[in-house]
Amino acid sequence: FDREGEDGKFVSVTIKATDNGDPSLEGVCSFAVEITDINDNPPLFDRQKYVENVKQDTNAGTNILRVSASDEDADNNGAIIYNLTASSSPADLQYFEIQPESGWIILKKPLDRGDFEIVVTASDRGTPPLSSEVLVQMNIVDRANRPPVWDQRVYGPVIVAENISVGQTVYSVKASSGIEG
Repeated sequence: FDREGEDGKFVSVTIKATDNGDPSLEGVCSFAVEITDINDNPPLFDRQKYVENVKQDTNAGTNILRVSASDEDADNNGAIIYNLTASSSPADLQYFEIQPESGWIILKKPLDRGDFEIVVTASDRGTPPLSSEVLVQMNIVDRANRPPVWDQRVYGPVIVAENISVGQTVYSVKASSGIEG
């Protein structure tokens, strides 16, 4: 029987007993059997991968993203706790923590560098516990959206020869993000 499958939580059973007498007598008894749960289903995340854009000036303590998993098992076998996994980069783990019960990923400290990838594990509380992992990609977005700063105010004139080869550099310009540091 599979409690989470088509069998369901209860199965109806009918027993019929017949003797070999003349005349034959019979008795019928019907009852329901409750199928108890075993921990046979791991938690499953609602996405194969999470991708979130996070503003660079987001304050520490802010809820960034909530991951979510479900488990078809009952009681502790289906109760889920979330953890950031050791397979995540230790440098990335400095910036994020997760609330074990809710799955909210929280920013621990101000963002001072590029994108992050962390791995979240959802584990049930069964014996033994079953688990699954999901990748969470945090794309850090510069809130300032400053225009580029060119190294010269004016470029040119640019003269291009008629017989120039494909792929040959014609002219080079240089710009920076305009963010100091």
